[in-house]
Amino acid sequence: MKIYSIIRGRYILFIIITLLAFNYCSDDESTNPPGNNSPPANFFPNGDGTNYTYDVEQVDSIGNIQRGLRYTLYDGVSTIENTQYQNQFDSLIIETIRTTGTTNFRKTGTGVFYFVDTTGISEIVPDSLLSLISLPSESRVVLFPLEAGSFWPVYSVTISNQNINFSPLVVNGVFAEKEKITINLISGDIETEATRVQYIFSIITDINLPPQRLTANAWFVDEIGIVKLEGRSILINLITGGGLEISDTTSTVTQSLIDFEIK
Repeated sequence: MKIYSIIRGRYILFIIITLLAFNYCSDDESTNPPGNNSPPANFFPNGDGTNYTYDVEQVDSIGNIQRGLRYTLYDGVSTIENTQYQNQFDSLIIETIRTTGTTNFRKTGTGVFYFVDTTGISEIVPDSLLSLISLPSESRVVLFPLEAGSFWPVYSVTISNQNINFSPLVVNGVFAEKEKITINLISGDIETEATRVQYIFSIITDINLPPQRLTANAWFVDEIGIVKLEGRSILINLITGGGLEISDTTSTVTQSLIDFEIK
């Protein structure tokens, strides 16, 4: 898993050049969160010192399996582009290889937003094309309140000029269901109710073909946070704050919580 990652500029450049050759329009997707008068659940505890440990299993396109651990810690704040974010420190050990990195998020009454570094695209895409691209600086990983019927855009890349208003790359989140699960912690098993969110990644590389769709799921538990992640690694990386890394759309990842401390 790559902790620091951004959308590959050359890939986006290819999409832009291809789509500008066509007159293609698309309607914007909108968020329509439901109303609820009950107190909202705390699906993302974020106190300083809060930490999590996950068992990790990665499977590549030919079935090779690698196992390891992921450790995540929230500690301190940073100011990026005049916005204050919390620091998330990640350490991933796969087999004998350790990868570390820092990502940044902010939690509000409407969701959890991760900062997305898009400077790599700005350095690669020509200025004449860069003005046509909308690259949000944040991904909205969680929507609050998270309830039945919740649907929201997590991240999208939009291309627009006089003839085009089109998103060739879109990630959406949707409330899937509430279910009873068992969390297999080092200290013992916990039976609890979890809210499963499905993330759907859609990308168009050929205007004449249907979009490629990839999925991943995250299980959230009130006052604990994310207890399980499962699906395509491209989406798991986004959900955990690493941004979008579209060079690998075939590998899958499962991360299962084995230890945590809420501060």
